[in-house]
Amino acid sequence: MKLVRPLLLTLAILFALVALAIGVALVPAVQQWAVRRALAGHPELKLDFASLSAGPSRARLSGVRFEQQGLVVAVENVEADFSAWQFLLHKHVQVDRLVATGIAVDATQLAPARASQAVGASAGAPVVAPGALGRIQLPYTLQVGEVQIAGRATLAGGPGRAPLTVDFQLNGGGIAPAQEGSLLLKAKIVDATPAATVTALRVDGRLAVRETVDRSFDRASLMLALDAEGPQFSDGHQLKLTAGMESAAGQENLTLALDTQQAGKSANVLKIASSLPTGKLEGAGSWELHATTAQIEAFFLGRPLPKFATNGSGRFTFNAPAHAATLQGELDGNVAALETLDPTLRAVGAVRFQTAFDLAADRDAARLNRLQLKLDGEQPVLALETTRPIALSLGQTAPQIAAPGSGPLAKLTVQQLPLAWVRPFVTGLDVSGGFVRGEWTLEGQGSEMQLRPTSPLQIDSLTVVQGGRRLVDRAAISVQTSASVAPTRVTAAMRELSLRTPAGDSISGEAEVEMPADATSALTVRGKFAADLPRLLETFAPVGHVKLQGDIDATLSPQQAEVRSFHAALADGADRQLLSAVSVQPSTLDLKTLQLRAAGAGAAEVARLKIGAMDFAALPFVQAVLPLRGQLLASEFKVSVDAGRVAVLPLAPVQLRELTVLGETKQPRVDRVSIATSPSLEFAGLGEWKIATGETTLSNRDKAVWLTTAAEVKATEQDGIRSTLTFNADLAALAAQPAFAAARVLATGRASGEIRGALAGKAVQVEGRTTLNNLTLRDGDQPLPVANLNFRAARSPDGRLSFEAPVLLDRLGQRSDIKLTVEAVRRSDGVLFEAKVAGEHLDLADLVALAALAGAPVQAAAAPESRPVAAVAARPVEPDARPFWRGVRGELTLDVKSITRGKDWAMTGLSGFVVLDEQRAAVQQLQGLINEKSRLGARADLRFSGGATPYRLTGNFSLTDFDAGAALKAFDPGKPPTLEAIVTVAGGFSGDGANLDQTIDRTRGQFQLTSRQGIFRGLKRTSEKVSVATKAVDAVAALGSLFGGDKMKGVAEKVAGQSYQVDQLAQSLGEIQFDQLSIRATRDDALNLRLDELALLSPEVRLIGKGSVTHVAGKPLLDQPLSVSYSLAARGKVEQLLGKMRVLDGTKDDLGYSKMKDIGTIGGTLSKPDPSQFFLKLAQSKLSDFLN
Repeated sequence: MKLVRPLLLTLAILFALVALAIGVALVPAVQQWAVRRALAGHPELKLDFASLSAGPSRARLSGVRFEQQGLVVAVENVEADFSAWQFLLHKHVQVDRLVATGIAVDATQLAPARASQAVGASAGAPVVAPGALGRIQLPYTLQVGEVQIAGRATLAGGPGRAPLTVDFQLNGGGIAPAQEGSLLLKAKIVDATPAATVTALRVDGRLAVRETVDRSFDRASLMLALDAEGPQFSDGHQLKLTAGMESAAGQENLTLALDTQQAGKSANVLKIASSLPTGKLEGAGSWELHATTAQIEAFFLGRPLPKFATNGSGRFTFNAPAHAATLQGELDGNVAALETLDPTLRAVGAVRFQTAFDLAADRDAARLNRLQLKLDGEQPVLALETTRPIALSLGQTAPQIAAPGSGPLAKLTVQQLPLAWVRPFVTGLDVSGGFVRGEWTLEGQGSEMQLRPTSPLQIDSLTVVQGGRRLVDRAAISVQTSASVAPTRVTAAMRELSLRTPAGDSISGEAEVEMPADATSALTVRGKFAADLPRLLETFAPVGHVKLQGDIDATLSPQQAEVRSFHAALADGADRQLLSAVSVQPSTLDLKTLQLRAAGAGAAEVARLKIGAMDFAALPFVQAVLPLRGQLLASEFKVSVDAGRVAVLPLAPVQLRELTVLGETKQPRVDRVSIATSPSLEFAGLGEWKIATGETTLSNRDKAVWLTTAAEVKATEQDGIRSTLTFNADLAALAAQPAFAAARVLATGRASGEIRGALAGKAVQVEGRTTLNNLTLRDGDQPLPVANLNFRAARSPDGRLSFEAPVLLDRLGQRSDIKLTVEAVRRSDGVLFEAKVAGEHLDLADLVALAALAGAPVQAAAAPESRPVAAVAARPVEPDARPFWRGVRGELTLDVKSITRGKDWAMTGLSGFVVLDEQRAAVQQLQGLINEKSRLGARADLRFSGGATPYRLTGNFSLTDFDAGAALKAFDPGKPPTLEAIVTVAGGFSGDGANLDQTIDRTRGQFQLTSRQGIFRGLKRTSEKVSVATKAVDAVAALGSLFGGDKMKGVAEKVAGQSYQVDQLAQSLGEIQFDQLSIRATRDDALNLRLDELALLSPEVRLIGKGSVTHVAGKPLLDQPLSVSYSLAARGKVEQLLGKMRVLDGTKDDLGYSKMKDIGTIGGTLSKPDPSQFFLKLAQSKLSDFLN
């Protein structure tokens, strides 16, 4: 008793725990938590619900939403009454009630054909599964009481059509042992597309099954009726599908029928019937098909179908245990309007077909007892017919053909296949023309089969167009094609190929491809061809008239390619050889390592390459790329191989003679250059190769060598790819070439150096050095400094970029240096950089002298007189959609310690800061100190905002306490400075434009120059060699010798006196020591520099003027034409000279200066002002007074 009580207590506790667990499991909150936790482990299932409650006899689910591949299903409520105890205790699935309401299906993103495919598959199930009723055995007894399902679905309506709405109800039940149950479907599909032919389809369906007491089915039937509604179907239009399976009296019968009813008339579309003994899987049946477009098109909801009509009938048998089946019948019909399926099929037109067939198969063989097929369009197109029964045995190692009798097995005739039928099946090409014709017979016995031509394949007037380009134009093709299949090989051959075009192009040849039955084995190719192509290749490249010929005998396998013989040649229309390649002995290429080996051992020559002599001016494909003149001499290369390493070497240097390259003006840019080079190639694999030019020389027509160079690119597995270029140039000889005319300022000079590059994985490095030495100018035999130019660029594996370029100039130990360094990194949003330009010392004279080598004008040969060309309207400027520095951001710092020009001018501490960001490029600071007194300051800002004029430029500058005289002396020491004074300059500028060029062109600005003391030489005559007095006396003396007389003598003496006064005035005005000077200028819309104010005040002279510097495209500002008009007033000595010359008007200005009668002018340029017209005018007026 003592043991029983603890045992009972333990059992009670366990029972309580189980009861508690069951109770907890039945709590809805726990159930919802468990289901959601399970769904969280499957994120691909987009399933959610609002509430869930399940018990042993009832379950309820609400607020369900499911998404899968564009399908969205929502259900308001699902309820089910069932018996869990019946299932657990009696293996009885009992569902008393199943109700689903508020179903909403959105299938607008699914193909609308899926539903019809599912229906078709279900309807066909009784036929494709013979004996299914006898084999169905349920694992549990099934009982379904009541089913109520209702909802709405929305389906995609197709392009340009409204979505389809489907309201459906599924009701029924009564499925239980020994009784028949059914499910009834009612639905309405509505098409709301305006003017739709079919506005709705009504669907009525019934699925009935009878369950036996031994958990099987002895009867099943399906009826599905579709009624079309629309303005064209007032008399009714119905499509009815019935399918049934019934087992009775030891026989199982299967039927499937598809019927239509139109205007009260019934017609059968499809009928399939079969019968077999119950429990056995063999039987026989029949089929009939009578279908037209009009019968079924309405049930595709107005979607157009091809116009077709088909009729056929036949029989079939099946024996599942023996894996055997037969199918016999005849089928014919016609089809048109195929463009409803695909617009490209429009060209096919109407097609009629007729076929008769008798097929049989079992596990050992397939038999074709009879096959006839005829296909016609507007005329007979194709016919295929077997001439005797064919049996193909499948049980052997290789298929065996057995056919009684002799002769061909089948005959294929292509009578008139329109090329238009081919067009829809060729993508990217437009194929047109005439017809395809040909005839073949199929022969074979045992394990071999051959397809032999009885007439050639012919294609008439074939035209092929791609992207508007005519690739082939009206070509006529004829070829004999054949094929054979044997147990060990498959062979395809092409013989007597002929292609001809109306333009005279022709191609002929033959080829044979042999492939072993093992698809992984080698493929052997043999063939030869010849082509004469005056026009055919012009679409691809402007090669002109060429001829090609060649042959090949090779074997290709997945591992290697073996070339036993090869020959190819290219010639021009006059049979002049251009290129040729010929094999010397067999060779094998390993397709994995790309190593080539000869048939024999050791080093061996495997091929020869020949390049014929060419006149580049006569080769259209050369002229299309470059306007090149000159000749390439014939050359020959040897291709040899040694231990897998291929070498291509020239037998002699390659020579090009008298090469001339014309520029845009048809004048030579490179003139009659001769080149000698020895290029070579070594290849041992993708990671081991070398390309080299050998020593290469370039010389002028006088045979003077102006460049010697050598280049090499080499790849190794250890070092990656490395390259080297060395050069040595005679700059004086180089100047003979028009493209390098800037070097004509040199009497002597050489440039030498090298460039090296390396590529290893993602790391790249390029560096170079150049030395310019022995540079001497022709003008004055002036030596130039030695220049050393270097650079280094690198990209690290992490994408960081670096660049540095130091420049060093050396003139007899006096050095100038400057260096550019850049560090950058490429990011997803662009390139971020930091750059610096720095130097310790720069001598401007050296920089200007070297810059002249690149900036000297090119003197072109005189061009023939050109004819006037009609003016071309300026094309509108398209505004930039993004700033030209898009994708680049960063900073540039300028830091040059000192810049000098001679002994009189020096700048120290030149510094600046430039910033680039997404919408702005700005010079935030530019400053320097000139001659330790004058300060330079400038700023500029360029912004991008989009629109018609996206760029906006603004800026200002200033120059204080600037010694203009020292600067002008430093830059032009041989001439007294026009202005010798301490000046202050200040100004600003602004502009906008569609792009950078237009923004610069449209930049306007103004500046003002002021000075308190200095010397102005703007009125100094350009020449003092012969005075005005001397010229005047000489002129009057000449008149005296002609006319004689004392009067002329007196006149000459007076003229001399007055002209002397002019000379005295010129000397007084040549150097004006002023107290005040003010110049104010503005750049106008015509790009002219307008002098708004020129005011000068000295103790004896007051000058007030205006003028302009006229813009001339291509000329520097200092060399553009100057025109200034001024009024002059004077006092003191200058006033006395003007008074003696009687050129004062007798009035004085507000400061007491006496005014001149006439206006003075200054011409010339800013760099060379010319006031001589003022003094000549004075002298001429005095001479006129004396003569009169």
